[in-house]
Amino acid sequence: MWGQVPVATRWASPRIVPLSPSGSGSASCGFGTSADASTDDLSHLSAQTLTRLEVLEHLVAELGTSLSRAEQQHEKLKRDHAALKEDHGFLKEEHGALCDCLRAAGVLSQREPEERRLLRHTLLLLQEILEVPELLLLVGSAVGVASARLLPAVSRAHGRGMRMLLPSLLSRIPPSIHVFGGHTALGQPLDSAERYNVFEKRWEVLPSMQMARFSAASAALGNKLYVVGGNNGQEVLDSAICFDPTTGCWETLTAMPTPRQRCAAASVLGRLHVIGGEHRCTLKVNERFDPVSGCWEALTPMNMERTGCAAAALEERLYVAGGADSVGHASASAEVYDPMSGHWSQLPWMSAAREFCAAAAMGGRLYVLGGRLSLWGTLATVECYNPVTNVWCSHPDMPEERSRCGVAVSAGQIYVIGGSDARYEALSAASRFDPTSARWIDLPPATLPRVSCAVAAAWC
Repeated sequence: MWGQVPVATRWASPRIVPLSPSGSGSASCGFGTSADASTDDLSHLSAQTLTRLEVLEHLVAELGTSLSRAEQQHEKLKRDHAALKEDHGFLKEEHGALCDCLRAAGVLSQREPEERRLLRHTLLLLQEILEVPELLLLVGSAVGVASARLLPAVSRAHGRGMRMLLPSLLSRIPPSIHVFGGHTALGQPLDSAERYNVFEKRWEVLPSMQMARFSAASAALGNKLYVVGGNNGQEVLDSAICFDPTTGCWETLTAMPTPRQRCAAASVLGRLHVIGGEHRCTLKVNERFDPVSGCWEALTPMNMERTGCAAAALEERLYVAGGADSVGHASASAEVYDPMSGHWSQLPWMSAAREFCAAAAMGGRLYVLGGRLSLWGTLATVECYNPVTNVWCSHPDMPEERSRCGVAVSAGQIYVIGGSDARYEALSAASRFDPTSARWIDLPPATLPRVSCAVAAAWC
């Protein structure tokens, strides 16, 4: 029964049993031993309580000492602040007197000190604004991703918040679709450029290229846009130029080793690859440009000659599809280049042979769009290659047959610009493909019909 009584009850009211007349007995010995144990437990608890009280008293004393020191330091800081405030007043008076002397001597204009003060105030206000995420996002949206990327490099104080917000800004503002050159329905080469602002859903005119050209290739690298090769209406070009969407300026680069038109381009591992094309004959040339050194180098050529082919970079590899072979027949073949090994591998053939087609990489897939089946018609079909399954499959056709068009990817959607239709008429039409809904959506047309234009996407 004793083992069932709570411990607190045993300590608070220990059970006492009278001794037997003989002064001995097992019951008497047993209960006496339990009482002694309870007394020991109470003594032990009292000792622990006293120890804890001593520790708490010591901590309170230490905190009191720390608080006293903090109050003394606070009083000292108050005195220092008052002294600095007084010194600041004296300096302000001396500064005013000095400015009066300089203005009287004609060295300083009346407005210059005020303008400097306003400038400092503006910079401080801007720094405060750029520390508020909501306001910072609005500023980044207004100036554009390219300018927002430059801010951390220009000013550490003002760019700290923007650097942290860049991932959100990149997800909110998609790259714009840039369109360069091409030719009109009458074959007149164009030097003009424009871009479709995906975020604002409108077309914007850009500075013209340094030379009119069509059948050139274009690719984005490091948020700069490279345009290479082509034809200016008089000769096949080896020139290469670069457009910076941040500054709106063009730069002339080292010429390609091989002049060519109707070539394809893509950026892989930080370098620009230009493949195939034609100049007097169909080419299987593979050349690479390094933007750091500004030099070109020749790489392993393709397995076959291709002109009017399409190229795209996917998972650090270069994919090339379609085009016309050395005798002018449209091809359904495709191949992939591994820049690490320098080796080309053959891919399964597409379901349709096509030249003057376009290609884009998106969502781990290679898309090949439109083109022309030699002299037997223009295509609206879209094929998609899965590198995991090594299989081509069909996707919804474009709204109309289209060849010699330009293609770029922005925000997980494929944009198709310009080209020529089944009647060989120049197009200004623009469309985008949404893989989520598997639907094509019409966009506002470009400012000019363009055939054989160069297209690439970059932030502006």
